[in-house]
Amino acid sequence: MSTTENTTTVIVHEAINEEYEWVQFNKQLRLIRSVKDDMYQMQSILTACFAPDTMKPQDWFELNSTHELLSEFEHVELKKMYQDRQNLPSHLKGIYVHKFLVSSIAMWASPRYAIYILMLLDELCTKQREDMMKEGQNYRKEYH
Repeated sequence: MSTTENTTTVIVHEAINEEYEWVQFNKQLRLIRSVKDDMYQMQSILTACFAPDTMKPQDWFELNSTHELLSEFEHVELKKMYQDRQNLPSHLKGIYVHKFLVSSIAMWASPRYAIYILMLLDELCTKQREDMMKEGQNYRKEYH
């Protein structure tokens, strides 16, 4: 388990197994993330947004706006935007989506809670950028 913390936010990464983890933001929401391809379980997004049980992942895929969004991604060279993973243990199986789709799904599920999803993704991106900068500084120290 690792923790990222600054003055306002805490992100906790808790391993489920070698390939999947829980990403928890300020103890408010938890998403299941595939470590190997950085994709998120759609059901965990809906749960984090307190979406009603009547909202199903398939419903989002039937929206006209979803069709438009996915067709735009065809022009960008991204290999897969979503994948149905039914061969996993019951708590992990389901549809996994590319991180670019997470905010759209969260907004559909609940605009009220979507902001927390956006904050989580922003913090993760900031942390990745900081880590890359540290690696770059360490590289310069070692080789210069």
